Amino acid sequence: MLEFGKSLLAYKQFIPHGHCYLWKPELVGLHVVSDSLIALAYYSIPITLLCFVRKRQDFPFKWVFVLFAIFIVTCGTTHVMDILTLWYPTYWLSGLIKAITAIVSLYTACELIPLMPKALALPSSAQLEAGNRELEREISERKQAELGLQEREAMLRRIGDHLHNGAIYKVIREFDGSDRFEYISAGIERLMEVRAEDALKDSSLLYRQFIPEDVPLFQAAVDESRRNLSVFDIQARI
Repeated sequence: MLEFGKSLLAYKQFIPHGHCYLWKPELVGLHVVSDSLIALAYYSIPITLLCFVRKRQDFPFKWVFVLFAIFIVTCGTTHVMDILTLWYPTYWLSGLIKAITAIVSLYTACELIPLMPKALALPSSAQLEAGNRELEREISERKQAELGLQEREAMLRRIGDHLHNGAIYKVIREFDGSDRFEYISAGIERLMEVRAEDALKDSSLLYRQFIPEDVPLFQAAVDESRRNLSVFDIQARI
């Protein structure tokens, strides 16, 4: 391992790359400035990508950004090595970095190919905006429908409160087989001599006001009304 490291850093047996440029200051300076700016850009891009991934934890395919960051860093390092080999011909080290860059590049390209259909399947900003508008429209319609139901229910309660011998509104069958009333009018209170608030808590109070033989008649009418959502009219003794 030590010998391998020495061979990577060995440069005395090679000629510096600057000889190819005949050490012309303007030509050497052009390559140094160009490679420096490219390396600076390559190193700044991964920082931006990693900051983006860190702040957007909900973003899919975050590992792709990490691969891109590694790929871009290795590319930038090859340009740094181009500057270094102008004076110190560590061509083995430069070649190793290029080999690493090639491996990372190929691996990234191979990972992008199967990822492409998944990325294309992601909704665009226009689709998300259209979906949000549709959702807002549905929410608005639902709110309007709920307000309409509340107004209708309030109207039914007002009507029921003025009936002398009715009404019971919305009978719900519980899991244990018992009934639960959501509304009992003042007329039912007067007729059955049971407080509505007590009957809403315990429906058996209302049933106990009937003569026992007529209770099944009332229950059958309630069941029929629940199935057909209809009004029932019965005669029962209390």
